[in-house]
Amino acid sequence: MRSESSDDREGGENPMKNLQKAASTALRAGGRSLKDAALNRQFDQAAYHFFVRYNGENPVLSLHDFMARFERAVLFETLVRANGSQAETASILRVRKQTLSWKVRKQRILITKKIIKEPI
Repeated sequence: MRSESSDDREGGENPMKNLQKAASTALRAGGRSLKDAALNRQFDQAAYHFFVRYNGENPVLSLHDFMARFERAVLFETLVRANGSQAETASILRVRKQTLSWKVRKQRILITKKIIKEPI
């Protein structure tokens, strides 16, 4: 009795090729490509290096506190660049105006007609 080869079982195709096709298709699922995956990896590495550079190898701040400071800095600097316009800032950051307003209040960022260059 002859045993089936891998080519006979799969209609002439190698089953390993099917696994490789599935893996590459999975990487592209949802509009993601290998290029996007590489950019995500670069971002992950840059974010980690930023955290370590400004917080030390043995972190002084917890991740929660660090992220709060990071968010505050991004909000503040974007508001400065938008001349205090919350609508423009919300557009730049791609968040709803209500969300931005809530974050500004939460972070205690004071917006006046004269832009202050340093957070208080």
